[in-house]
Amino acid sequence: MALASLPGDTDGPARSIESRFWFLPTLNVFTPNGDDWLSNTVAGVQVHDARSAAAMLAHKIPRLLTLNARDLARYDGISVVHRREVVARVRRP
Repeated sequence: MALASLPGDTDGPARSIESRFWFLPTLNVFTPNGDDWLSNTVAGVQVHDARSAAAMLAHKIPRLLTLNARDLARYDGISVVHRREVVARVRRP
């Protein structure tokens, strides 16, 4: 898979990776009036972060281990932990 792949080219490899993980059931993230709030508040690569945050809140998952702490820290109700923090704790004497 090339680094600059088209979305259709990445489907197979993505499904292969996803098959190795257990996923929570999908929940719709809609406002009471039925609008998808994500499409109205974020765009581009931020959509993935917003969907992750929304799913975490819906499933009552309070913490996330990530390499993307800066972008996800803006969501209230989620405690973001960067990998470096975990490594630093493990290395303490």
